[in-house]
Amino acid sequence: MARHDTDVAAPGGAATSVLWKETAGLLGQLPVGVGEVCADEPLLHLEGLGLADEHVVADQVHLLELAHDPAVVTDQAAVHGVQGLEVGYGVGASILLAYQVPTMASLGLPLATAATLAGARGFFQLLGRVGLDGMVQRFGSRRPLAGVMVLAVVACLLLGGSTTVVVGAVYAVVGGAALGAHSPLFGIHATSVLPPRHLGALVGAVQSVGGVASAAGPLLGGLVAQATGSYLPAVVVAAAGFAVAGLAMAGPRPSASGPSARRTSPDRAATLP
Repeated sequence: MARHDTDVAAPGGAATSVLWKETAGLLGQLPVGVGEVCADEPLLHLEGLGLADEHVVADQVHLLELAHDPAVVTDQAAVHGVQGLEVGYGVGASILLAYQVPTMASLGLPLATAATLAGARGFFQLLGRVGLDGMVQRFGSRRPLAGVMVLAVVACLLLGGSTTVVVGAVYAVVGGAALGAHSPLFGIHATSVLPPRHLGALVGAVQSVGGVASAAGPLLGGLVAQATGSYLPAVVVAAAGFAVAGLAMAGPRPSASGPSARRTSPDRAATLP
């Protein structure tokens, strides 16, 4: 029997919603309602199920057992931390990528030079992936992620001061390393703190929220630049986004009693994928 689940943490709330949809097998197309996994006790509401069929009754019992499975009760601190990371990073990175060339050009660099430096920043993303294995082995994933976000804030400051090719080149190295390290570190961190049974659904939900933030970033940056007549305030907004992402990783550690407690360390992965 095929099942699809989505486990999404409501921002600022104490509950996580789980939508179970029966799609095949003995149940056919019977409707299944929405269940909420609350902080105190998980409840699964089943609506519209007839109790005449013994298979339906058995499946209802199975779903109720799943609702009380500790793997379903997601550690709220872990989900909110990863979500805050992706929202802040999405806003910061999207603004940085959209306005790096206009910012450098507005500060006096030739447009061709600014575009070349932006391309070099993309190349230096490879630098951000060097040595991550040993770093994660020694420090876990939270502290490196927080450090990468600090590095991204520094990159924003360098971009805002790119009045010369030298400063622009330093921005390309620092910004490239910061953005390049985020993706593998995010994967390691999510794998190590989110419950493995619902890892795919949770990562998909978190990255969907991050995708919305990434889409909103350039729009927000453009509105700020238009209102102020300068790209520098937009760069400040990008730095603020990275700062929020860093603070999300500097927050409370996931609960030791949560679903990820089965690992030897709540924020550490054994090796790079």
